[in-house]
Amino acid sequence: MIRPVRPAVALRAGSVLSCALDSDMAMPVGPRTQDCSQALLAIDGDDPTPLYAQLERAIRVAIATGRLNAGDRLPTVRRLAVDLKINANTVAKVYAELERSGVLETRRGVGTFIRPGGARNPSPPDRERLLGELADRFLAGAAALGFSAEEAISFLKVRGIDRKRGQSDG
Repeated sequence: MIRPVRPAVALRAGSVLSCALDSDMAMPVGPRTQDCSQALLAIDGDDPTPLYAQLERAIRVAIATGRLNAGDRLPTVRRLAVDLKINANTVAKVYAELERSGVLETRRGVGTFIRPGGARNPSPPDRERLLGELADRFLAGAAALGFSAEEAISFLKVRGIDRKRGQSDG
């Protein structure tokens, strides 16, 4: 099956969007555009990860790293879908899932906002699911670099031991 090629699309806080064909070039699609290196959310049509999973992960990462904060307003479903050139149902699915997990809150007639403290404490099933997704991405990335699953897992074990030593030394 041939997949349509989509450029990587990035979203910044305050509903400022840019579409990046590569890391050096940005085409503005929002009222105020900055360079793509400061993008908060990125969707890559060439990535085999489903678009909804990329968008959900991007929102969670932006919150966890402090690039999106509690109370920040996200674009409407329709606006984000148009700007990212994806189906509005995909954005609605992500917003609904993040609302169910306590990361977002929708205020009727006002918009969708980052819920205070919601992203920091996912429920146990969500934590396990997210860890599974992270492990799958890690193993797929390691395989793309030519490492076996065993080599990648062994590396993580050594890395974890090294981190524990570093924390106990400092």
